[in-house]
Amino acid sequence: LLSSKELENKDNAVSELMDQILSNSEFAIEESDIDKLVEEQISGYEMYASMYEMDLDQFVEQFFGCTVDELRESSREEVESEIKSDLVFSEIARKEKLQD
Repeated sequence: LLSSKELENKDNAVSELMDQILSNSEFAIEESDIDKLVEEQISGYEMYASMYEMDLDQFVEQFFGCTVDELRESSREEVESEIKSDLVFSEIARKEKLQD
């Protein structure tokens, strides 16, 4: 079994490799796809806010320490990164014949 330090080092190496791949790749991602996923996340936060009997602004401020617009922007960056990572993994799997 790997120690926690070895796992951390391995995770860091994988993360650095993915960062290099992403920065050296071009992607064709529709803004509407990103917008849709961001809005799905925001809708989820609205649901959580209602569970706490808060409006979205209050919930975001309390749990994220930012405004809804700031959360939307950071979510946009995360969603775009996730889409790019998914595309990279799909392409690797395709080239390695790991999927149809």
